[in-house]
Amino acid sequence: MEDFNAAQEELLDKYKKGICTPQEKAAVENWYNQQSEMTSDDLDEPDYDQTRKEIWTALQSRRIKALNENKDKSVIGLKRHYLSIAASLLIVVAAGLFFLMYKRQEQPLKTSEQASIARPGGNKAYLTLSNGKRIVLNDTLSGTLAVHAGVKITKTANGQIACEVIPGKAGDPLKYNTLEAPKGGQYQITLVDGTKIWLNAASVLRYPSQFAGKERKVELTGEAYFEVAKSKTKSFVVVSKQQEVQVLGTHFNINAYEDEAGIKTTLVEGSVKITASSSSQKREAAMELDDVILKPGQQSTVKDNRINIKEVDTEEAIAWKNGYFTFENDNLEMIMRKLERWYDVEVTYTGRISNKVKVMGSISRNTELPELLKMLESTDKFKFKTEGRRITVML
Repeated sequence: MEDFNAAQEELLDKYKKGICTPQEKAAVENWYNQQSEMTSDDLDEPDYDQTRKEIWTALQSRRIKALNENKDKSVIGLKRHYLSIAASLLIVVAAGLFFLMYKRQEQPLKTSEQASIARPGGNKAYLTLSNGKRIVLNDTLSGTLAVHAGVKITKTANGQIACEVIPGKAGDPLKYNTLEAPKGGQYQITLVDGTKIWLNAASVLRYPSQFAGKERKVELTGEAYFEVAKSKTKSFVVVSKQQEVQVLGTHFNINAYEDEAGIKTTLVEGSVKITASSSSQKREAAMELDDVILKPGQQSTVKDNRINIKEVDTEEAIAWKNGYFTFENDNLEMIMRKLERWYDVEVTYTGRISNKVKVMGSISRNTELPELLKMLESTDKFKFKTEGRRITVML
């Protein structure tokens, strides 16, 4: 180890010149002072013994080199030169041990290990324009993302997408863009009419760059919360697989995940009209409602072309938008579907699943997954085994 680590050499040189920062000076002097107090018991790891031998070899080598270079100098000068080298190397020993111990204390995970650990989701999504251009939003800096179909698309400083019609470009052909929040993601967008939409994990919103005609129509797969800008002339329509929701200006949440039992629409304020998207003949045969009008605090569920309505706590329905998981008599499968989407994990089951066990409670969506699973295990009803991004529920 005659050629010391470049960072150590630089630190030593700065220390000798007196130009260290307070933090660098403290690091060197702290380890220098602790040298006399350290014993082999303090640092009994193999790396330390090897480092000590290498530093001692370097010390001897440099001493011999110094003797050869200074053989014509006076004994006093030689001693001073040697003592200067020895003192410098002792500081390098201290600095070397500092770097060694600091590295051991941190011990960062390998990239592959980090990738396999499930973390809480965050603001990330993909925006695909009608011309095929795909923009990764979580890696994009704020500012203008694209100018397309007469609309300027920007990312604001607080991480949202805003769409604005360029003056004089309102006559551009109708083109559709797609905003996709993957598992472990969520995103907010403001459309050209001022409507704000929060998109939950594993959800897709298809929307026109500009609204033409008498309707403002968008398509949703997954879950989203809408704050629709009011318009007296253009109704706002959200199309999902089994229903259409029509409004003039209001706040509501739609849960239209394909793996859930029915599509749920929860009204926070205003009014909406729910229409089951099946043929009128089927609706009449099953004695189903053509459409219903929801009032604030009501939730409709569309399943098998039927519409059911009930009173609900709207806070529970939009808890995800406010950063919480809220379990309202949820069974295990309902809970695990939420965790799959937000933490981007795969869930498997061993044993017989019972939906009789219900869970109530609320917890931040920023909670680390192991902590959340531990809380569920405290009910003594569930046991979990985690391997990377796979969770096995043992029943």
